[in-house]
Amino acid sequence: MANTLRIDGGSFADLALGIGKWVQQATVQIATEERARASLEKGAVVVVTDGVRGKAVENVKPFGKVVFVAQPNITEAVLWTLAKLIERSPIGPAEGGHYKDDHIVMINGKAVTGNLRVALADIGPGDRIQIVNPRIYARKLEGATANARTQRARRRGISRQAPSGIYRAVQRLVVQRYSKSLFVDFKYVKLNTGVKVWGAVGGGRVRINGKWVARNPRGRAQRDQVYPALQLFIKPDETTE
Repeated sequence: MANTLRIDGGSFADLALGIGKWVQQATVQIATEERARASLEKGAVVVVTDGVRGKAVENVKPFGKVVFVAQPNITEAVLWTLAKLIERSPIGPAEGGHYKDDHIVMINGKAVTGNLRVALADIGPGDRIQIVNPRIYARKLEGATANARTQRARRRGISRQAPSGIYRAVQRLVVQRYSKSLFVDFKYVKLNTGVKVWGAVGGGRVRINGKWVARNPRGRAQRDQVYPALQLFIKPDETTE
């Protein structure tokens, strides 16, 4: 255990400083013991000190917090995410195949065509994994969030089986499960499919003197189709020990 707190004389500020230092030392000692136990129970662990991944335990703030999380297993996370996307995918008529069968895993922008486990085996902090569905209607399944700047209203997804979308819903699940070790983001991406769609351009509003005013006249033009995707990568350590 940490040494017994002993402060003789001094001002109130000295007393507070001494207490803070003692608490810090006690936190470091307890964290060191906890790290040893965590390593035995979980295998490789990652330190998160004061909310900063990779920050040295010894640099914890007085009354700060040190936690240990299991070293991220990116293969497990990607397979789990893919399974959840398939599970939540709506199922329609069989003609032309099913949406649930078209989720594609991409590593650094290239689709995985072989054994997924083998492809994921050498993934490191600098690699980015995306799971995307190239179905032409995939974006409409996600609906849209409200946007005050562009005056866009919230829209539900077009599927009654998944009115809250698929990729957005799964992203929330992945964050709950893996956010301490992995970064997970929902975004729309362009793919080399050659598909063009008509959409509004211009328009929107800007805030001037506290009021939203029209920015540009709205028009319509063809643009590349975009597709819903989840992006995952291992969080880099913000500091090194």
